[in-house]
Amino acid sequence: MNISVHNWKPLNWAVSDRRLPDTLRISEVVTYYRWNLVVNVEDVVTKEEYSLNIPIIHMEEGPDLEEEDIYQAMGLAAAEEKESMLQACGNTPGELAASQKGIKVALYTGEISGLDRTHLERHLKVYNTVSLMEKVVGDLGCLRYTAREVEQKARDYIASRLLQIVIKVELSGVGHLQLDWDSLFLREDGSFFLGNFGSGAPFGEEISPLRGSVALQQEPAVMSHYAHSSAFVAEAKVNMWGLGILLYQLYTGYDHPYGVVEGLDWAEQAASLSKQLLDSRKRSQDLIPQLEASKVPKRWAQLIVRLLEPRRMHRIGGFQILQEFPDLLDNHAD
Repeated sequence: MNISVHNWKPLNWAVSDRRLPDTLRISEVVTYYRWNLVVNVEDVVTKEEYSLNIPIIHMEEGPDLEEEDIYQAMGLAAAEEKESMLQACGNTPGELAASQKGIKVALYTGEISGLDRTHLERHLKVYNTVSLMEKVVGDLGCLRYTAREVEQKARDYIASRLLQIVIKVELSGVGHLQLDWDSLFLREDGSFFLGNFGSGAPFGEEISPLRGSVALQQEPAVMSHYAHSSAFVAEAKVNMWGLGILLYQLYTGYDHPYGVVEGLDWAEQAASLSKQLLDSRKRSQDLIPQLEASKVPKRWAQLIVRLLEPRRMHRIGGFQILQEFPDLLDNHAD
């Protein structure tokens, strides 16, 4: 299937005078994460390959709005996603964000020719502004099921790479609420970077209900706020919790550091667990026996315990990690 795209604009500014494609051939679907359909595409003239993010919502899941209101809501969600990417980039051009910050953001945005501002295809509503990105071949989602089989050396590399990326995002002032394996995209050379900034927002700002999704093992204070307001708000140290969950899963092979509780659905289960953790004043030292039994390397275990404090006031921050765990950033820890 071919699509024509026009009116290309760089995310922030361009650093190269590249030829941008007029017609793209969609070669494969990579993934869909609620707000963005990720497809791989090829420039029909140069044969250069990219990935393309196409904003899509399921009408059954979206709000009951009139056509103009849907367009406005999708436009706002797209603008918020762009704001998150711009803040995560800081002074780094979008084209260099992957190599310098380890994040997957739009290189350029453009409009699909021949489509209305929003286009209804069966039960899907497509927003006309798409994002051109560096090509990806998948994500690290399978790691949560195979972590125990990954060689120790590879785990340490993945952990160090994760640490470097998440600290940069944290210090940029962006909270990523889908800090999960499915948001870590793979290049063909095996390296990976963090994407899905539809689930991110500057600290203190709400995530639009139309865009992105949130990690299943969500930070307790985020879920507590959601239980009372039905709003997800990104805050400082939320990324630190998400990083702790990823490192825990990577080194132990288990999903839930603090167990699970009963509930009618995911949101109720997560909210109940969060309330339990916060009300009981649970501390992360209780995780030490689990980490020792899983033979987690000492320094990584120490960091995981500091990251998975249920209360933010006890949790380590980005600058503290730079000061106290510089060896883990260099991937030479025992």
